[in-house]
Amino acid sequence: MIIIANWKLNLTLAEIKSWVLEFNAFSSSYSLNKVTPVICPSFIYVSYLKENLLNAHIGTQDSSEFLEGEYTGEVSAKQLKDYISYSIIGHSERRKNFSETDDIVQKKARLCVEHQITPVICVSALEQAAALKSFRDIIIALEPLENIGSGIPAKPEFIEDTAKKIVDIIPSAKVLYGGSVTAENAKGFSKLKNISGFLVGGESLNPVYFINIIKKCDM
Repeated sequence: MIIIANWKLNLTLAEIKSWVLEFNAFSSSYSLNKVTPVICPSFIYVSYLKENLLNAHIGTQDSSEFLEGEYTGEVSAKQLKDYISYSIIGHSERRKNFSETDDIVQKKARLCVEHQITPVICVSALEQAAALKSFRDIIIALEPLENIGSGIPAKPEFIEDTAKKIVDIIPSAKVLYGGSVTAENAKGFSKLKNISGFLVGGESLNPVYFINIIKKCDM
């Protein structure tokens, strides 16, 4: 089970140092059996986590659709491959706020795959998943728009039904759920047949809350 912390545009270096101390105290004394934690900070903190975080993978919240060249402000999979194992691609906030299309999402995902980075491709509709059917061995994060940051998760029946349809489209894909995930609901969701983990937003900013989600899913 893969549990990804998406910090979004949050946490300063001082706050991250405190977060890492708390998480390292947990991860160095608790042997995980089922869960693979992945932490996705802002780009500028990837190197710090790479050097200081124990027993967790590092990811990013995005990766460029371009490989290299005159693209000011972009960060490419070619540059990131030595630092990270995963990259969130096509989050609904980027589709909405930065007008990312399915075509852009696919370009980003392909560059990740070519550079040995596992793309975690976010979808809120089956049509978006269908656009990815040519991919193999990717991670799809199901994030219903009405449940992101609302405090109200999707119904288990909806999650499982949609996850199954995604797996029918891309049989080799792993499906994560994202949308108001907490320690209280993660345990139940983790038992759904076609759910392989979670993309956690707000609850991941507090290391205690994030650790509790991990513990619930590692039982």
